[in-house]
Amino acid sequence: MALSASLRLDLTNILVPLMGTVVNNEGVERSEAITRSGSDQLTELKLATLIGRLRIEDAIKTNFRTLVAASNQMKFSRYLQDLTLEAGAGPTIQQALTSLDPARLSMAIQISFLAFGHDHQSLAQAITQAIQEALVASNNPPERGLDYISVLGVITACQQQTAAFGWAYFYEAVEAKIVHSIKENKDGLRQDERRRTGNTKTPELPWGLLERGLPYVILKSLLIHLISIQDFPEHRLLHLSTECGTSTIVIWCYYILGLNVKVTCGKVDIVFGEEPYHICVEECDSSKASSTLLERVDKGEPLFTFSTSENDPVDPVIPGEYRLEAKGFAKKALAILGLSSEEAEESAHWLAASCLKHFDIECKPSTSGELKVITMETHISCNVIPSTLFLFDMAKLDPNKIQSLLESEHGKGKQVTDRIKWQSYAALIYIFARVSDRQRCEEVPLSLSAFWDFKKDDHGMSRSGESFTGPLPNILLSYDLLARLLLGRRHSTEFL
Repeated sequence: MALSASLRLDLTNILVPLMGTVVNNEGVERSEAITRSGSDQLTELKLATLIGRLRIEDAIKTNFRTLVAASNQMKFSRYLQDLTLEAGAGPTIQQALTSLDPARLSMAIQISFLAFGHDHQSLAQAITQAIQEALVASNNPPERGLDYISVLGVITACQQQTAAFGWAYFYEAVEAKIVHSIKENKDGLRQDERRRTGNTKTPELPWGLLERGLPYVILKSLLIHLISIQDFPEHRLLHLSTECGTSTIVIWCYYILGLNVKVTCGKVDIVFGEEPYHICVEECDSSKASSTLLERVDKGEPLFTFSTSENDPVDPVIPGEYRLEAKGFAKKALAILGLSSEEAEESAHWLAASCLKHFDIECKPSTSGELKVITMETHISCNVIPSTLFLFDMAKLDPNKIQSLLESEHGKGKQVTDRIKWQSYAALIYIFARVSDRQRCEEVPLSLSAFWDFKKDDHGMSRSGESFTGPLPNILLSYDLLARLLLGRRHSTEFL
């Protein structure tokens, strides 16, 4: 399909300034600091020109500035002055926060957000490819585009330097609203169905809606079209067809950019904002994801369409990174699997009691005459209950119920669901029992994808009936498992 004049204008407005970007006199020292942090000054400028002109909502800007501004540096040794451990806002984010150019901050916020929900390498490849295709479509040489390695460096720098910002909260709020709206509708439909047929089977929720990774064509469309939609909201409407990436679209377009969004799943409309809607998302198989830019004033005339193609040089869907805040992590993970809040809290009691039983078996003191030798792991026993409370976001456990479970032979069989890997939850309790200051870790985003990938070979534990067997994760293994939860897809032995 030939490019319309309107789309050519859109591409020109984006790409001409991008191609003219040059490094200005912002100081050699800061430029070198950005390079040392793994980012690239020129690529940051190009990305700021590409997406930095999008206007960020004031509430997001204010909170972002407040939460990520702090920066701490520590020298490893007086003999190694050039080796510094840095936490918080590094040179890339410090420049975004202090620059007179608002595009810097806009770019940093959006890249931080996209990096939170996606695999970094796949995201860098998708952004690089999307810009290259836009250059070709506008008759510009693709050599003027972005370099994959440099884009990856910017993505990594933005994510690492803005870890204090709670993107997990936005995801949880959006996903909770989507699930609640669909459940509420299905409950009503279920009652009608029961009256007509007597069928009591609970319909499955479309869990694909909770997959955070964007399809490539959706990312490409948003990169190209969001500027014109924000500049001319009364003239443009973007229609997106996808199942996965829905929550990412809502956060990016509604919470960050202030555009009104409507999500349609079957016969259910979930709205974010008010009419007129600027972005409409319709559920479809993500292998057939597409986007259509419409002209409102011309009876919804399509201006341009992107469709998923087998010839796309990148994966159809950018792998997502599903993260939840550490406090309440276990309870939220069980909720995604369909357990109610009451069922999750019952499970917390059973898990705590089972871990205490397992601990007593594995770390039972051995006696030799008058000498008792107790393993190094004994000190974590008193932290099993506090760790469980932290992971299930509960104020307290019922001591009578715990005692009853400890004295019982079989515990609560109805709480043990075979489809849930309870031994992974037990390992998680042991890991956080070793964390001395859990309060400071409450908002740390942990990878749910990495947690669901835990298996016996990783932590050494298994479940026999309603009991756990196998050794407790030692301190080194606990460190490795926690690193997986923190790093997600970036975890590797080489990285550590």
